Amino acid sequence: MTRFIKIASVFVLAVSLASTAIAEYPEREIQLIVPTSAGGGSDKTARVYAKFVTEYLGQPVVVVNRPGGGGAIGITAVLNAKPDGYTMGQLMLPEIVSRQFDNPTAQFGADSFDYIGKSGIDNHIFAVRNDSKLQTYQDMVAFAKANPGNLSCGVTGVGGGPQLASLRWQKLAGVELNLVSFKGGGQIRGALLGGHIDMLCANTGAVSKVLKEVRILALSADETHPKFPNVPTLKSFGIDLAVGTERILAMPKGTPAKILEKLRVAHQKTLANPEYQKAAKKAKVTIDMASPEKIAQKLKSEENDYRALWAASPWIQDR
Repeated sequence: MTRFIKIASVFVLAVSLASTAIAEYPEREIQLIVPTSAGGGSDKTARVYAKFVTEYLGQPVVVVNRPGGGGAIGITAVLNAKPDGYTMGQLMLPEIVSRQFDNPTAQFGADSFDYIGKSGIDNHIFAVRNDSKLQTYQDMVAFAKANPGNLSCGVTGVGGGPQLASLRWQKLAGVELNLVSFKGGGQIRGALLGGHIDMLCANTGAVSKVLKEVRILALSADETHPKFPNVPTLKSFGIDLAVGTERILAMPKGTPAKILEKLRVAHQKTLANPEYQKAAKKAKVTIDMASPEKIAQKLKSEENDYRALWAASPWIQDR
């Protein structure tokens, strides 16, 4: 009996110590891995978020850039990190679910992580120069249907969000574009303004500096954008496509539930902070309040869509 009591006491003490350790989380800085280079939209979004969420966690959240492999290097770093709450990732949709199809090293997908929330979203747009003969979305579709493959559309990156959004849109709209890939927003913006491409499909951030020189024809979103209230959504034209660069906060799979809860509470408090909202607006970050459950559901749905798209028309033709 005495031995049983001693064993039970040791067990209770171990559980108590483990609970105390989790309750004291975090005890040191948390790394926020961003799978892109410093200075871009994703990096800026992460740094604004890290500054404010630190207040609710009581320890610094430090941004660590891990670019390369179309996002695969940074995402893999989060995938393989110890699930102790000290490594978080700001991972990108679609790359988190699409890279498994075009990159043999990408061993991750929708079910590979535990989710906290979103640090922001940058919806995709179709845009032309102000002097383009394509004045409306309907003009663009009519021209594309009458001239298959002749309408040049710039996109950022092979296998990136804008290219994949364009491929999906073509199937839904029944048109064929001539897609031209560029490395980033600056290049694609210059190509459009220089008359080297007819239109572009990119994040809203790609044209934020030249809004007076371009005409946005449509937005790939569920609702109109507060910054572009007069721009119609694709859904308003009967195209069920609402995608963009969604920046998702994720933890390695198996992170303890109490740690996840603390991070999720801190996340919600951050998004509700008026000062954060002001800073996010200044940084051109669109806040998205999606819950971890809704994020997981959307990722699974998007993963299935990209699997079907890859099977029908691989976006990297030499695989």
